[in-house]
Amino acid sequence: LNIEGAKNTAILTLGNTTAGSSWVVGDRVGGIDFYSGDGSGGGIGVKASISYENAAGSTGSSQAMVFRTGGNTSGTNNVERMRLQYNGNVGIGTDSPDTKLDIQSVANVDGLRVSGHATTNQSFGVRINAGTSSTDYAINIANQANSSLLRVRGDGNVGIGTTSPNAKLEVNGSLRAASVQLFSGGTQYLNVSSYSGDPWINTAV
Repeated sequence: LNIEGAKNTAILTLGNTTAGSSWVVGDRVGGIDFYSGDGSGGGIGVKASISYENAAGSTGSSQAMVFRTGGNTSGTNNVERMRLQYNGNVGIGTDSPDTKLDIQSVANVDGLRVSGHATTNQSFGVRINAGTSSTDYAINIANQANSSLLRVRGDGNVGIGTTSPNAKLEVNGSLRAASVQLFSGGTQYLNVSSYSGDPWINTAV
């Protein structure tokens, strides 16, 4: 099968003529199904699909591009993995993404992993650019109850247990460390650590 066409024209159109308010969530505007007669894995049938379908309401005005694949166990054919919503939000593991990229993991599996390059001095992780004011934040780590655990603000202040840190590091709670060293102008003036199991404080460093 070879389909060709001129630029800026539809080479292949998939759709339907349904109009009015007869849509229900999951109705397909168009799609491509990938069928297999192999009974292994998820079994015989449509293993995967790409479809454009109604995501909300009955008028067909709120739609999404949905990607489904098959698993390797019985009954796992054509399971939704990712969708691009009508508002531009992308969901992986969720059919109702609330942000531009919404990832929901399963039990005992990392939701997101980023690995740097294997070459030494050329391996980088994640870069996040945020605003520069105290009301902006680059990182906000929260629990399932949406309570903030750690926040890195746009002004460089970091808060643990607080969302409004007034210093470069503010901890609302207990702090445990093997050693704490304080510097001023590049000169260390306090060292609190443990020596032979006993607390040790040196102010004349």
